[in-house]
Amino acid sequence: MAPMPCTRRDCLSLLAPSTLRAQELAGRIALTIRAYEQQGNHRTGTAVDRLSGDWLAAQVRRAGLTPAREVFPISRLDPIAGFIHVGDRRIEGLPLFDGGFTDATGVTGRLGPLGSDAPIALAEGPPNGTGNGRDALTLTSDARPKTIGEARQQNRHRAIVYVTRGGRPGLCPSNAEHFLRPFGPPVLQVSSEEGDVLTAAAKRRTEVTVIAQVKRTPADAFNVVTTIRAICGETHKAAYWPLAALAAGV
Repeated sequence: MAPMPCTRRDCLSLLAPSTLRAQELAGRIALTIRAYEQQGNHRTGTAVDRLSGDWLAAQVRRAGLTPAREVFPISRLDPIAGFIHVGDRRIEGLPLFDGGFTDATGVTGRLGPLGSDAPIALAEGPPNGTGNGRDALTLTSDARPKTIGEARQQNRHRAIVYVTRGGRPGLCPSNAEHFLRPFGPPVLQVSSEEGDVLTAAAKRRTEVTVIAQVKRTPADAFNVVTTIRAICGETHKAAYWPLAALAAGV
């Protein structure tokens, strides 16, 4: 059979359906992300979290499935105050949720490098780098810590100020990887933009005050789940968290 000629217009017409599907999917993802973002701060066990779950359940129904909730109790940590006083300057921060905490008075002492004899240590690093060393049980109490996790395990400092270094300037908080097994002294996470000021203060061994105060609030959290029957007849249970990618069908 002789080959059939195909013009550029013919080729583009063949590609048009897949292009339209890709554009439709991209628009759907954008709308979902925008709706998720506009809901507010998605802290687990809060009013926004409950509203977000209702919205997510509605997305499941729109997909032709039946959503259900799996409810479980939590002890939510609510920050009250998080900052460091350096001279007459107050630098805001966020307590690390799997470390220790202070009362309203806070901890006062000289600021110095991590592993020094200063009561309050200064460290910096990427987000989610605060838990390294949690299970390094062979670390001796007189060894100089190589990571903030090791310093937290040694618990020699009364508090640690952690300058977060993310992909962009600003505060990049770490996940509380050891929330159920908190350890170490209070850790206050601060913006990378405050790094120079705090480094200079640590070199001078300036006296500072760190406050990392929280309260615990009993609350209920939940997962949104649904059941999907496969073509082969097996039943699978899908759990949905309020993530834009899942709601968008990606």
